[in-house]
Parts: sequence; structure tokens; C-alpha cells
Amino acid sequence: MGIESYLILSVSIIIAIISIIMPFTHINRKFGVRTKWSIYNNQTWYYSNIIGSILMLISSGITIFSFCFYPSILKVAFISSIIAAGVLSVLLSYFVYIYVIHKKP
Repeated sequence: MGIESYLILSVSIIIAIISIIMPFTHINRKFGVRTKWSIYNNQTWYYSNIIGSILMLISSGITIFSFCFYPSILKVAFISSIIAAGVLSVLLSYFVYIYVIHKKP
């Protein structure tokens, strides 16, 4: 394992730490799942960041597992899991927004 592997591991650990903090933030434009619909109100922000946090933790877990047991696929696992978590976070954030909009009387 080279320095690239340890760099990927450290980035993955930083992402895991950040994702633990995400659900406890207030609406802002610098940190969290920041989309047009996630900043609609506090409810959409909270649920969007809970979903994003869970997906990013799973992504970090996949990368750490890959680092420990399958170092040959570490780069692929890291990039694909981060992209999947990001895309799913945005899509599920939109679904939360739609649910909140249609739930209003």
C-alpha cells in the first residue's frame, strides 16, 4: 500500500467525522446537503442532512472496509461510493422537499 491508500483512508475518516456533525447544523450555505429544496425550511434541512449523513457514513464505511480487506479496489470503491452517496443525497433531499410541500394543508 502506498501513500495514496493512506490519503484516501484519511479523507474517508474526515468525511465520516463531518457526516456525524451534519444533522446538528442549522440552515447555512457552507456545510451540509445544500440544495435549493433542502434549505426550504428547517424540516427539509434536518431530514436532508440526516439522509446525507447516513449515506456518507456508509460510503466511508465501504472505503475503510475496502482499505482493510480489498486494497486492490480501494480507489474504485472510494470514488464510486462518494459519487453514489452524493447523488442519492440530492435525490432523496428532493423527495423530502416534495413530501413536505404536499403535506402542507
